[in-house]
Amino acid sequence: MKSPEVQQELLRRAQDYAQSLGEGYEVEAAPFIGVTRANVRVVAATDRAKNDNYDNNTMLIGLGGKK
Repeated sequence: MKSPEVQQELLRRAQDYAQSLGEGYEVEAAPFIGVTRANVRVVAATDRAKNDNYDNNTMLIGLGGKK
Protein backbone atom coordinates (compact mmCIF):
# COMPACT_ATOMS: atom_id res chain seq x y z
CA MET A 1 0.00 0.00 0.00
CA LYS A 2 3.04 2.30 0.15
CA SER A 3 4.91 1.17 -2.95
CA PRO A 4 5.94 3.62 -5.68
CA GLU A 5 3.47 1.94 -8.05
CA VAL A 6 0.58 2.55 -5.64
CA GLN A 7 1.70 6.15 -5.15
CA GLN A 8 1.75 6.73 -8.91
CA GLU A 9 -1.74 5.26 -9.29
CA LEU A 10 -3.05 7.41 -6.44
CA LEU A 11 -1.56 10.52 -8.04
CA ARG A 12 -3.07 9.63 -11.41
CA ARG A 13 -6.54 9.12 -9.91
CA ALA A 14 -6.31 12.29 -7.82
CA GLN A 15 -5.27 14.32 -10.87
CA ASP A 16 -8.20 12.93 -12.87
CA TYR A 17 -10.55 13.77 -10.00
CA ALA A 18 -9.20 17.30 -9.56
CA GLN A 19 -9.48 17.91 -13.28
CA SER A 20 -13.09 16.70 -13.29
CA LEU A 21 -13.98 19.23 -10.57
CA GLY A 22 -12.90 22.19 -12.66
CA GLU A 23 -10.64 25.17 -12.29
CA GLY A 24 -9.13 25.87 -8.89
CA TYR A 25 -8.93 22.31 -7.58
CA GLU A 26 -5.43 20.84 -7.23
CA VAL A 27 -3.59 17.76 -6.05
CA GLU A 28 -1.04 18.38 -3.33
CA ALA A 29 2.48 17.96 -4.66
CA ALA A 30 3.50 14.66 -3.08
CA PRO A 31 1.75 11.69 -1.51
CA PHE A 32 1.72 11.51 2.27
CA ILE A 33 3.08 8.18 3.47
CA GLY A 34 1.20 7.04 6.55
CA VAL A 35 1.82 4.07 8.81
CA THR A 36 -0.04 1.58 6.63
CA ARG A 37 -0.65 3.32 3.28
CA ALA A 38 0.04 6.23 0.99
CA ASN A 39 -2.46 9.08 0.81
CA VAL A 40 -3.06 11.82 -1.73
CA ARG A 41 -5.03 14.97 -1.10
CA VAL A 42 -7.11 17.09 -3.49
CA VAL A 43 -7.79 20.63 -2.30
CA ALA A 44 -9.76 23.67 -3.36
CA ALA A 45 -6.78 25.93 -3.98
CA THR A 46 -8.41 29.20 -5.02
CA ASP A 47 -10.98 31.35 -3.26
CA ARG A 48 -13.40 30.72 -6.12
CA ALA A 49 -13.02 26.94 -5.78
CA LYS A 50 -13.37 27.15 -1.99
CA ASN A 51 -16.61 29.10 -2.33
CA ASP A 52 -17.86 26.70 -5.01
CA ASN A 53 -17.13 23.72 -2.79
CA TYR A 54 -18.73 25.40 0.24
CA ASP A 55 -21.89 26.38 -1.66
CA ASN A 56 -22.30 23.24 -3.79
CA ASN A 57 -20.37 20.41 -2.09
CA THR A 58 -18.52 20.03 -5.38
CA MET A 59 -15.83 17.68 -4.04
CA LEU A 60 -18.34 15.38 -2.34
CA ILE A 61 -20.60 15.24 -5.37
CA GLY A 62 -17.55 14.59 -7.57
CA LEU A 63 -16.99 11.39 -5.61
CA GLY A 64 -20.58 10.26 -6.10
CA GLY A 65 -22.13 11.82 -3.00
CA LYS A 66 -25.60 13.30 -2.92
CA LYS A 67 -26.52 16.97 -2.83
